[in-house]
Amino acid sequence: MLFVGTGQFSDYIYRHTALHTLSLIEFVSNICLVKKNEANLTIAVLEDGESETGKQWSDRSFFVLREGHPLFFSHILKHRNVSVIPDIIGPRIPDKKTLSTKEERAQYALIELVV
Repeated sequence: MLFVGTGQFSDYIYRHTALHTLSLIEFVSNICLVKKNEANLTIAVLEDGESETGKQWSDRSFFVLREGHPLFFSHILKHRNVSVIPDIIGPRIPDKKTLSTKEERAQYALIELVV
């Protein structure tokens, strides 16, 4: 059995075109990766190229990954039943007192605004 490790960022990069309007935070909060099975394969009818603009997705919405994702053949994306609050892992945003220049303060203020 072969195990392939991926992260939510790669899921975001290879997401279905119907999900392109979601930001990374919205994507992680509302979409998860699930293993394909007979039940969800019959529901996952969305193919690349179809327009889903303005569609309200239910908790039974499934989306195929774009080709190139390491788990393209075995997994699909599913709309979560309940939204989650993402835990952003990475370097901590420094305290405003430790930032020396106006440029550094502006960069971190922009990061706080986007996230």
